[in-house]
Amino acid sequence: YTYCLARVQNDRGLNLSDIEGQRRANAQAIIGHLEEAVEAGADSVQLVSGPRPQQEALRPQALAALATSLAEIAEAAAHIGALRIGIEPLDFFAHKRHSLGSSAEAAAICAQLRRQGQRVELCLDTAHMLLNGESPAAALALCRPFVFELHLCNCVTEPGHPLYGDRHLPFGAPGRIDAVAAAALLAAAVADGFLNDRDRPTLQCEVLNTRGERPEVMIAEARRFLYATWALADAKLQGGAGEPRRQETK
Repeated sequence: YTYCLARVQNDRGLNLSDIEGQRRANAQAIIGHLEEAVEAGADSVQLVSGPRPQQEALRPQALAALATSLAEIAEAAAHIGALRIGIEPLDFFAHKRHSLGSSAEAAAICAQLRRQGQRVELCLDTAHMLLNGESPAAALALCRPFVFELHLCNCVTEPGHPLYGDRHLPFGAPGRIDAVAAAALLAAAVADGFLNDRDRPTLQCEVLNTRGERPEVMIAEARRFLYATWALADAKLQGGAGEPRRQETK
């Protein structure tokens, strides 16, 4: 399973893209949590970049700082065990306003690190892709060599709407991700080989329980949505890819 260190970053203000002198200390603080992940039995950790600079002209500098932080973390992880390092690109101008960022930027950082001998992978999230103005299918195709988790997450993308942003809404209206939209993405992911029985990447439904429901009710709703989505994806693929395997939902 994936050990989420993004919550630690948020709670402690550990910005891995900091350009004001705290970057290295923040990266070292994250490295200090890697052994916890191993002790807990995780095989991967999930990170985020941290808040972007207010000035857009400084964001490339922040992305370079992020790449350095990820290199240090990946190097440390290599000495701890077979712990995968994953980073989730968030929206960079809409709601969360993190340094990373667009799918193209994420793919470029992962490619740079791989050339340096460090392996950092991506957790892609449909809400952040949409809030960044991207097509989820196109973003997944661009990042495919580096993606190990795909999150189906609903969002409203109209800035004036009271639910605008990354709020982990139930699937469907008023958000952009319903079963039809999710099925189009999964069909594309099967067709281009991302979802396959060999690599078995993780697919998650990400919904925040804002109604005070029991967890088992929320899980059942997510399962029904995912299975309906698979059925639509099968129809879209006209049966050519066989029956998609069912994965556990978050």
